[in-house]
Amino acid sequence: MKFSIIIPAYNADKTLNRCIDSILAQTFQDFEVIVINDGSKDKTKQIIDQYADTDSRISAIHKPNGGVSSARNEGLRNANGEYVVFIDADDYIDKDYLESFSKSNADIIICGFKMFGSVSVKNSPFPQLISTQNKINNFICSNISECYCKTPWSKAFKRCLINKADAIFDIRMKFGEDTDFNFRTFASAKNIEVIPTSGYNYYYDDPFKKWILKPEEYSYSIHKILQSIDLTACRETNKAKNNMRDCFFYFYILSLWNTPFFKSLQMAIAYFWYRLFNYTPYSGYLKLRKVSSIIAIPFIKLFKDRQ
Repeated sequence: MKFSIIIPAYNADKTLNRCIDSILAQTFQDFEVIVINDGSKDKTKQIIDQYADTDSRISAIHKPNGGVSSARNEGLRNANGEYVVFIDADDYIDKDYLESFSKSNADIIICGFKMFGSVSVKNSPFPQLISTQNKINNFICSNISECYCKTPWSKAFKRCLINKADAIFDIRMKFGEDTDFNFRTFASAKNIEVIPTSGYNYYYDDPFKKWILKPEEYSYSIHKILQSIDLTACRETNKAKNNMRDCFFYFYILSLWNTPFFKSLQMAIAYFWYRLFNYTPYSGYLKLRKVSSIIAIPFIKLFKDRQ
């Protein structure tokens, strides 16, 4: 079997049909689908069971609510395919999504995506085969805050690579668990292929909607990602490791905008940009992030020294 598709689902009865139907419509049909109902309180369980009863390739797993990381881990434990593909229950894929992955034999295959919802964006990456650890590290540094590094979707991972890396989604991490998982697989990968397609459709809601974390939750997640960065850079020089840490802390400084005060400030400034310069609020938000990144640079070393 070529692909094991893992779908964590929690209260997803509004979108789950669209997600599963897009998988069943694939031009490449050598796959299994593992849908994990993470203690949903709506009709998610009934929808999953209905699909599982009518298609032998679909497996239904029902578990108490434990969060998306525990659901993905349950999917990994039940996967049998050569590659593992993650899809979120509110997203869907184009009909040639799996076929585009099937043409590669890389340890990790990455494609672009289309964003829909509160904003519409298409991302089509430049094709490249990254075949040395130094190039993998450079790829991470160049895309540290992008979906290529942060998310498990729009990718296919060799299952033997996941097992080799002993990679799981840390249920204690309240943010960045995707990044941690990716970095740990990147550290064991011999090659990564980026393909110039955008077959993943990602539902994006409110750009200002953020989780508010406790300091200890934030600290644990930061340290866990730093550990995975060290794993990724361990085959290279200290300079490579420091460069990756610099890139991460650059992103870490920007994530301070997640606090309630700065969340409100972002919305106010985005609206100001919209009124003054006729930008959309989201465009104003992006420009604010660009300005904040310049302001943040002098503070990177300060925050590095405290970790």
